[in-house]
Amino acid sequence: MKKIIGIIILIFSIWVLGNARELKLAYINSQQIMAEFQESIDVQKIIEQEDAEYEKKLKVMENEIKTLQESLEKQGAMLSEEKRQARINEITTKMENYEKFRRETWGPQGKLYQRQEELTKPVLDKVNAVIKRIGEEEGYDFIFDIVPGAIVYAKPADDITQRILDELQKK
Repeated sequence: MKKIIGIIILIFSIWVLGNARELKLAYINSQQIMAEFQESIDVQKIIEQEDAEYEKKLKVMENEIKTLQESLEKQGAMLSEEKRQARINEITTKMENYEKFRRETWGPQGKLYQRQEELTKPVLDKVNAVIKRIGEEEGYDFIFDIVPGAIVYAKPADDITQRILDELQKK
């Protein structure tokens, strides 16, 4: 519903402004920009490397738990109740640590998410600065991002994605 209202307001604004003068519109594909801009590619590689390191740590924790569980299954009957309970507590603690690590690493505000935000922000700032500069230099009234899907048709001639990429590569 909000999307429809936003589109109606946009169309009305364009209509009102269109009656006063001709509008100059363009669009970009932010996904393509982020996929092809070298700094963005480098950030993605760093995030993938860090993710792989976290996965290794998680796998080590998982193997420790599995080993302890197998040991308990094999030796459980021979252990005193006190030692058996101590092993169960150790396994429970390791499982809690495992889940905590997963949550703190990959959760909504986890380490990996925060790291990606930290590394991506300067790239996005640079991309947005180039879009703004080109918009001002070339007199665009609006530059839309085609990725969110609100634009159902656009002439390929109005696509300035490659122009943005070219400018970003110059720096």
